[in-house]
Amino acid sequence: YGHGAYGIAAAAEVYFGVTDLKLLTPAQAAILAGLPQSPNTYDLYKWAETDAAGQLVVPIAPTTLHPEVAAPVKRRNKILENLEAGDGHFIRLTPDQLDQALAEPIVLHPPTPFQFKAPQFVFYMKHQLDALLADRAPVERGGYRVITTLDMSAQGLAEKYVAAGTIVPNLPTDQMEAQIDLQGLGQDRRWIEALHNTDIHNGSLVALDARSGQILAYVGSAGYYRDDLASPQFDPKYDVAGTAYRQPGSAWKPIVYAAGFDEGLVTPGTLLLDVVTEFTRDWFPHDADRRERGPVLMRDALTYSLNIPAIRALDRIGVDAVSTLATNMGITFPRGDRQLFQAGLAGAIGTVEVNQVELTSGYAALANDGVQLPIQTILSITDAIGNPVPVTPEAPHQVVGPQSAWLMSDILKDSTDPALNTVFGPRLQIVNGPVDPLVPGRGRRPAAAKTGTANDLRDLLAFGYLAPPADPAAPQIVASVWTGNSDHSAPNAADFSIVAADGPGRIWSAFLRELSRAWPVAAFPAPPVGVVQATIDAWSGGAPGPWTRDTRTEYFIDGTQPGGARQVDPPGLLYTQMCNNRWFVDITKVEPLAPPSWQSADGGWMARARLGVGHRGEDGGVTAHLFGRTDWGGFIAPIDCSQAPQPTPQPTPDHTPGPGPTPTPPPGPTPQPTDAPTPKPTDPPPTAAPS
Repeated sequence: YGHGAYGIAAAAEVYFGVTDLKLLTPAQAAILAGLPQSPNTYDLYKWAETDAAGQLVVPIAPTTLHPEVAAPVKRRNKILENLEAGDGHFIRLTPDQLDQALAEPIVLHPPTPFQFKAPQFVFYMKHQLDALLADRAPVERGGYRVITTLDMSAQGLAEKYVAAGTIVPNLPTDQMEAQIDLQGLGQDRRWIEALHNTDIHNGSLVALDARSGQILAYVGSAGYYRDDLASPQFDPKYDVAGTAYRQPGSAWKPIVYAAGFDEGLVTPGTLLLDVVTEFTRDWFPHDADRRERGPVLMRDALTYSLNIPAIRALDRIGVDAVSTLATNMGITFPRGDRQLFQAGLAGAIGTVEVNQVELTSGYAALANDGVQLPIQTILSITDAIGNPVPVTPEAPHQVVGPQSAWLMSDILKDSTDPALNTVFGPRLQIVNGPVDPLVPGRGRRPAAAKTGTANDLRDLLAFGYLAPPADPAAPQIVASVWTGNSDHSAPNAADFSIVAADGPGRIWSAFLRELSRAWPVAAFPAPPVGVVQATIDAWSGGAPGPWTRDTRTEYFIDGTQPGGARQVDPPGLLYTQMCNNRWFVDITKVEPLAPPSWQSADGGWMARARLGVGHRGEDGGVTAHLFGRTDWGGFIAPIDCSQAPQPTPQPTPDHTPGPGPTPTPPPGPTPQPTDAPTPKPTDPPPTAAPS
């Protein structure tokens, strides 16, 4: 009926202030009866004027302001005249009643701004409601009472922090500082100020319970009712979360690797190469900082969000396995299921657009031992006479193995721990637990997270979840945040000084910090049955051997560990023996069946790596060490043995008595000096797929 009035009772109250339909006059009833045909054409407030008494009225005769009879008056009069004729109508008006109704002034109730709470959630929920009521009276006229899944406390926090990361930073400095104080955002002042004038105007947030699939908070834009801020960069009414498709960037990588875990083709200890390569004609994707770290293990590649290893992993896993997992998770693509195949290897780094709600539900499956619950917005419905309408959610289904889901959570949880991830940990950590001065980090709440950045920072995202509460009845929160511009324009941060961990990552962590502040601190569970731990070579990923300089422990799906029945990572893959039987790093052994362009790139990297860090290749990559490392697992294999570095001679004992024997240096070459240029901490933007 216009102005947010659904149903005749709501319309009577909005336009005439009448709360009992029996009190409507025939003239008022006729006006309301005519509205649904065209609420905009017959909009009473559009035709209204203020009379001498200060009342808001729709003139029933032409006026100076409206020289023709108002459209709703014409419509009213036609309906009334038909009632007087009485042909086939249940209600008839006498001539006197008709004259009285035609002369009745149309006095309107003063308009009150009508605002839904969580409006974009209401519209998103209505799609499910329409489906449930398909064989009943329409939603707008059925007199239904609907209880939704929304948690208004969580909704308020979601709206607050999306605005804090999008609207507040675009205010003039003095107004921004005033709003930070007014809204109690002092704890978040530094990151809000860092976003000042980055020209990022819009954002969305979705939070749901992984254990039930119920949506608890839903913000489709930075402010549905902020029409005062509307611009090409900010469309308040468009629901990005539920309607739009955006590039997920690196937030897509967990789906790729989880598919690899399930297929038994990749493990957290799998050796991948971070070397700029021409994967297809004229396509040379880079990591965000354009550095090439050579050999890296899969866990580190995802932890530091490296693009090139993810592309190599997808080549091994296959697009078909990733597409199957995405389909099982209910993730759709704007141009159909084939779009992921059309993207080819570029799909590894999130170049194919996805829907935020759907990908959030996919992360919920990772959080919930691989079990996905269908997205739910409605708890109960009763009809106009109080009878319940059946609301039966679809059954949960296992979309990824529980072991694969656990391995992914184990990797992603490190991204919120500054002690384990110095790049993303300080940005994504959630600190709100009880602080114990004797236990460092005690106030940090365990959570798993992954950010994503699209080309030119046009889409910035953060996805993740809290550790599962010990109470099985308590919700496990999964949340996602998108920031960007409605017109898909790039922000004023082309130098990548602001990335996903600084924008949506901060919104994500602040929202979860406040939402869970009073909750018990939960921890991620121990490995499930079917996950084992094994000692591996820290550089090559397989079983240790004579080439080993360092080891680490890693988790595997039982059977895929080194020496297992379905071993994935062979021993000594990174090393070659030459020059008096010494072991050297030779990355050309890692991909023996790779195309010639890959082998050429690997050889080029080795030639530059022999010279040390900081050496740029013709395709723009620069040799570098992985964060926290000072070499690549040993000396790079020389072209010939005359170029091989000589072993460090052992010191000659001086025969001076001492407390014990002189220690013997560890075997192998002396580690190289640390990487001089410090890699910029950034979440890599995906490189567009080749045309």
